[in-house]
This record gives sequence, structure tokens and C-alpha cells, in this order.
Amino acid sequence: MPQEILNISIGQAGNQVGQAFWETILAEHGLDKNGLYHGTDPQQQARVGVYFSTVESQGQVKHIPRSMQIDLESGVCNRIRSGPLGGLFRPDTYIHGESGAGNNWAKGYYTEGAELIENILDVLRKQIEECDALQGFQIIQSLGGGTGSGLGSLVMAKIREEVPDRMLST
Repeated sequence: MPQEILNISIGQAGNQVGQAFWETILAEHGLDKNGLYHGTDPQQQARVGVYFSTVESQGQVKHIPRSMQIDLESGVCNRIRSGPLGGLFRPDTYIHGESGAGNNWAKGYYTEGAELIENILDVLRKQIEECDALQGFQIIQSLGGGTGSGLGSLVMAKIREEVPDRMLST
């Protein structure tokens, strides 16, 4: 049984890099942008469970990313949702605020981010519960600005409180 990794993309830069990450992972595993397998090599499916959970739908196996897309403003999440990868992610894993952090770390950590953290933790707990052998978390964020750095720091601190014995990579 492979150990699972939960991917968390935070902020505009984190979500843009996260999109490129998922496009690469899809190609490596022979999956299309809807999570359906169209590959030619059985090895492509060998470790697909590390980043994906599977659901059978209409006789086909669909691979759903174990991922969260987070931002303090709705624009980035809406662009992902309406873009080519929009149908790949679970709808409840898009979490966003409305005001943004305006390149201010404190707004991401103390104010706007603090208002959103309980919602983030609820989705995080649900994702953790669905894992059989959670290995850890992969966080994609920017260290500059306000959302990636401020909210990213807050999310990492809360993950350490929730599951201190799991790997945390950023």
C-alpha cells in the first residue's frame, strides 16, 4: 500500500505552480485532465495512489487528486475551476476568501487568514480521514506577498498541531 501525500497550494503563485505540478503528474500517470487513465504502460498506474484517490463512475475508474487549492481572494480559484483542470479537483477543496492579503504577511496570518483557517482545517481533516496511510503534506506557496507567506505559515502551524508526526514539505 503506497503512503499518501496531500498537496496544498496556497496563494496565487502557489496555485499557478500547483497547476503545472498536476499537469506533470497527470502525464506521468497516463491520466487525462478529467482523471481518466489513457496510458499505455501499466507502470504508470503503479504508484498512482500516492497523490490520487480513486472513484468508480459509470464503469470507469476516475483518479481524484488529494489536493487543496487555497487563496484569500476568489480570482485564482475561479480561474482554476473554470480552466482545463477545473473538473479534476473536488469542488469542496477550493477554499478562498474575498479580500486578499495585499502583499501583507500579517493579513495572511492574523486577520483574513485567521478568518478562513477553520474552513481550511475542516477540509484538511476530511482529506486526512480519507487516507489509509498518510505520509505527509506537500505545500506549494510563495514566500513573498501575503497569502502564500502569511496564510501559508498559519496553515503549516495548524498542520503541526493537528498531525505532528507527519512529513511537511514546502
